Amino acid sequence: VGVVVVDTPTFEVVAKTNAVLPFKRGQGTKIHPKVLAMHEANGLWAECEALYKQQKGQESIRFNEEQRLIQFLHVHGAVDSQLAGFKPGFDRNFLRHYMPKLERELHYRDFDCNTFWLLQSYITGESPKREKPASHRALDDCMDAIKAVENHFEFFCKLVKGEL
Repeated sequence: VGVVVVDTPTFEVVAKTNAVLPFKRGQGTKIHPKVLAMHEANGLWAECEALYKQQKGQESIRFNEEQRLIQFLHVHGAVDSQLAGFKPGFDRNFLRHYMPKLERELHYRDFDCNTFWLLQSYITGESPKREKPASHRALDDCMDAIKAVENHFEFFCKLVKGEL
């Protein structure tokens, strides 16, 4: 789980943090083979399993991390913020299942960063360049989404000002 607080409209990062949660294979969670391969390649799956082995009661580490992330939101004035990202529906479902108290601290609306990409594609008639994700780790994915929105925001500012 990655959390980044940004100032708008400058997109300056105010604060960021992340949490790795304990999981083990066959825990009743269906994981798409592509996602599993991606998380094996970036080391996340091994970290999750190592945490699971370290902690007998996996719910306690999840609870502690959930509380820490909620506190982070409060400290940085980000309670009731929208959940933003490239797949916020997936992220919200993950939080709703594994960190429901954290999910309830967020605004009920999501901000899908792909919307800017789609709008720019419709306006220009061509797809803007999409950067390959850095590492498929939560905090890096957050930073990738912020950079993408910042780039698209600049495009729309120029469009509104008649500079395009």
